[in-house]
Amino acid sequence: MGVALIASLSSCGGSDEKAVAEKFLNHLNKMEYDEAKALGTKETGEFLDMMKQLSSMGGEAAKEAAAKKEPVKIKESKVDGDKAVVTYCCDDKGADATVNMVKQDGKWLVEMKKEQPAMNEGEATDEPATEVDSTEAK
Repeated sequence: MGVALIASLSSCGGSDEKAVAEKFLNHLNKMEYDEAKALGTKETGEFLDMMKQLSSMGGEAAKEAAAKKEPVKIKESKVDGDKAVVTYCCDDKGADATVNMVKQDGKWLVEMKKEQPAMNEGEATDEPATEVDSTEAK
């Protein structure tokens, strides 16, 4: 089994961004963090290590629920040089979601950054949050 897993991971490393994103997202859905980590950047791997630690608190019930999740369906991707955004169906609310990709050393990898929201929360913006004037509420 270990050889098959290594072969499947190495074969997708140079494949298109959609195949890598699909593999990553399906591993993530099943809480297979180590497998997903192999398909991401170093920063993505650090984020997945944190998720792995947090998810271990959920016990067997969380793992059983994750195993029952439907496979992710890739809808489209938009490539711009060494970056891509892959749209897939569906997030926890049934809406389309996106995952960012980056090409490093000829391989597509998932790129998750700390300043970005989780994949299912929409896209990050550079705009500051607006403040509510407390005098308006009176």
